[in-house]
Amino acid sequence: MCGLVLCAVVTPIGAVAESSRQAPIGATASLAVAGRPHHATEQSLQATQTSEQVTTWSQRAAVIEAPAAAPVIEGGITVFPDSRGHDPVGIVAGSDGALWYTNAGSPTSIGRITTAGKITHYTDPQMTRPFGIAAGPDGALWFTNGGDPGSIGRITKSGVLTFFHAPRISEPDWIAAGPNDTLWFTNESGGGYTTPSIEKLTTTGTLTTFTAPSISAPAGIAEGPDGAMWFVNSVYSGTNAGSIGRITTSGVVTKYSYRGSYQPKDITAGPDHSMWFTNGTPGSSVYPSSIERITMGGVVTDFANSGFGTLGSAYLGGGGGIVEGPDGALWFIDYGSPATTDISVVGRMTAGGAVTTYVTPGRNVPANEIAHGPGNTLWFTMGTAGIGRVSTLAFTSGPKLSGPSRVGKPDTCLFGGLNATATAVAWLVNGATVKGATGRDFTPTAADLGKELSCSVTLKNAGGTLKKNSSTAKVALGVPLRVVKKPTLSGPHKSGKPESVSSGTWAPGASSYSYQWYLGQGAIARATSDRYTAPTKDRGKTLHCVVTAHRPGYATGRYVSSSVTLS
Repeated sequence: MCGLVLCAVVTPIGAVAESSRQAPIGATASLAVAGRPHHATEQSLQATQTSEQVTTWSQRAAVIEAPAAAPVIEGGITVFPDSRGHDPVGIVAGSDGALWYTNAGSPTSIGRITTAGKITHYTDPQMTRPFGIAAGPDGALWFTNGGDPGSIGRITKSGVLTFFHAPRISEPDWIAAGPNDTLWFTNESGGGYTTPSIEKLTTTGTLTTFTAPSISAPAGIAEGPDGAMWFVNSVYSGTNAGSIGRITTSGVVTKYSYRGSYQPKDITAGPDHSMWFTNGTPGSSVYPSSIERITMGGVVTDFANSGFGTLGSAYLGGGGGIVEGPDGALWFIDYGSPATTDISVVGRMTAGGAVTTYVTPGRNVPANEIAHGPGNTLWFTMGTAGIGRVSTLAFTSGPKLSGPSRVGKPDTCLFGGLNATATAVAWLVNGATVKGATGRDFTPTAADLGKELSCSVTLKNAGGTLKKNSSTAKVALGVPLRVVKKPTLSGPHKSGKPESVSSGTWAPGASSYSYQWYLGQGAIARATSDRYTAPTKDRGKTLHCVVTAHRPGYATGRYVSSSVTLS
């Protein structure tokens, strides 16, 4: 018996066999979702808190591994079947480059899958419905053991497992790393401890419980850009419609009630200094399913559409997983039950509301959580189907112009892409696509002088497309024309006799020429043709001509001929 003191028990872990294969995915729908911003109702108060110290001990577990089956790669999404996994739920990238996930069904286990698809299971009798999982600041993986009583588990990369028990831990759900080397988890109500709470656990073993009236059935939790922890109150109509909570490290809780709130499930920090979360259940006109954004100032924007998640019936309250992807978009799990069949969908939404949905190969099983993995990939749990991977498209550099942009000089569209099986390049002048210009190099013409040049790159794979434009550059004059064959004087070189000058040869070719004759260093007025006759009074003086070559779009070229002495 541990009483009120949080205690830890460590036992050996057995690993079960591994298996893997892959299957393709197809994009199903793309749509734009209009955002509707409004201010949430806000109330704040200091939570009641209780803290106590943990006693821990641990030992190394025995691990048995079996080689994974050779994967079959098809398309942008891969599914690794896990025959020994039962109802995988939470998933997170570990510091070892692998993905770790919880198997909540019987027999329960913690799963580990490498990027090559090798799966290992860690089991123990003390595991009771492992659910949420997070990468801890100590390099270990921390997870919640649901149930009443419940517990918190910790597993190292080498398989050392520690359990932390206390009567206060009852029905823990999601867990996340927080500020100052802490883990935060949501605690549902249960017989052992009847008040819902937000719990903080340090890696050195101090558990702090926060309770407040505004903490009711907390579910998803994540650290915000402001250093506070944000969580969802996922309660049902009849008690209240759900809300968003924010708790500081000192225990000040702020509750945000927002229009259309109903069963929010998961929450994540987004690319725009805001928090994003899933909201709602299918088939409800009063509480439509949506993706929601809340700013640090409490402005909530809901992104909903009649066509949103049609394949998955937008059951964002089912798995409800949401995470910022490596491409700066929000990726989420959409699982529903249409009349014909269950369908699992992976969704992608930009901060501007553009949504693309993809049907998973294991469409008849529930998908739950999604995580950002190594190598710009996303990984998600898929019920009895196993673990899914999305190879997302991303720009590793560019696109940008090599520059400088000049008439007659090839400009190169520089870019780097990840996970693309095909790329397409287009060139734009003043925003209009140049027909037939599809290579990485483009040479502006004289007609482009002074206009804005840019390139557009589209990355493609079986999972979809990603398009991005470079910044623009104004097309400048081409380099000055360069003389290839020098202009020369011809004639008797005598005063009173006509003297001629050749135009020479230029690169690129000149379209016209202008001339100026000189006696000594002085320009001769009106002597601007390719022929000049010096008067007899200039006998004994030197004569030369300056030839200027012209071409539209280019700087002029200039050459001074050799001088002759008039006889």
